[in-house]
Amino acid sequence: RNTGIPGASTFHEGVDLALSTGTPVHAIGNKGEMIDVRCWQDNKGGGLVASYKTSWGIGFDYLHLSRCKPGKHEAGRAIAVVGSS
Repeated sequence: RNTGIPGASTFHEGVDLALSTGTPVHAIGNKGEMIDVRCWQDNKGGGLVASYKTSWGIGFDYLHLSRCKPGKHEAGRAIAVVGSS
């Protein structure tokens, strides 16, 4: 990936989705599953991040958020809002 920033890493594990600022972000998981969301600040460029792990052991990190709701949420519920960092 070409970041356009000299010296920046070209390695990237994520999938970038182009969404409008203010779009709700929903937790992925089995129906009825409770997801424990952790919100934190990525000072390396990701901005506000929502992180959680599903019962199948798959972890998700949503970056560049404007809002994040920490705590337990049912899968499928909005846990964050897209930002523009």
